[in-house]
Amino acid sequence: MKNPDNFDRKSTTAFNQWWETITMYLGCYPETVDQQKIAWVGTLLMATTLAWYLHHYQDLQGNDTWTNYSAAIKTEY
Repeated sequence: MKNPDNFDRKSTTAFNQWWETITMYLGCYPETVDQQKIAWVGTLLMATTLAWYLHHYQDLQGNDTWTNYSAAIKTEY
């Protein structure tokens, strides 16, 4: 499976489709821990989405779970 594309906040529909590819891709790597998943998703974000990610990361000082991060990014976009 190829890496998902980067995300740059073009539309809600684009986000929903992009997020589905993220969850499918990560399903291929069940051994990946929460912090690795969150950091990896951060590498796929661009522009204002990257700024949101960095702000979110700094607010939580790196203490986040995949469940909470997933909810936060879906709420944001």
